[in-house]
Amino acid sequence: MPYADAEAWRVWLTDICAPGKHDLPLVTELNREVVGSSGLHPVGAAMRRRHVMAFGIAVEPQVQGQGVGSALMLAMCEYADRWAGVLRLELSAFTDNAVALRL
Repeated sequence: MPYADAEAWRVWLTDICAPGKHDLPLVTELNREVVGSSGLHPVGAAMRRRHVMAFGIAVEPQVQGQGVGSALMLAMCEYADRWAGVLRLELSAFTDNAVALRL
């Protein structure tokens, strides 16, 4: 749901960072302010899909086009390739989101 409250975010972040979880959240700061976030998340527990992770990314509009999204994407891809044994990343973007499609 849109506009989740701070407590809902706290619960979700606490859960995905718990020991044994395979999610990876990452944020980017600029001048001590969060301007972007990304995450890798397992797509399911099925054996056939354990090599796959969903990739999410968001960048504040005022810093789009300044390399924030590229840095987040590079960090996530390196983690997936070098540390997590991920063979496939899945990322969806809406067709009218030109910034995401360029990235």
